[in-house]
Amino acid sequence: YCSSQNPTDDSICIVYITGAFDAFTTTDLIAQKTNDAAPRFCPDENTGPEDLQKIVKAYLGRAETNLDFAATLLILGAIDDAFACDK
Repeated sequence: YCSSQNPTDDSICIVYITGAFDAFTTTDLIAQKTNDAAPRFCPDENTGPEDLQKIVKAYLGRAETNLDFAATLLILGAIDDAFACDK
């Protein structure tokens, strides 16, 4: 869906990426609140769905990215690369 030129597919791509992002950042927040864990992700508060899509597509386009992994793990890699707090 993320490589299609169809606007409907593009919307599906954005929703999928945004949903995964929400799941990962929510899990991170729960760990912070319940286990006093340090935050793993520190996205800018102005990061929007289209920004997330660009970040993930750029990550997928890198030569070193292994596209044999599950889509959610690739999104996690992109999010971790872009928004890791320890940068």
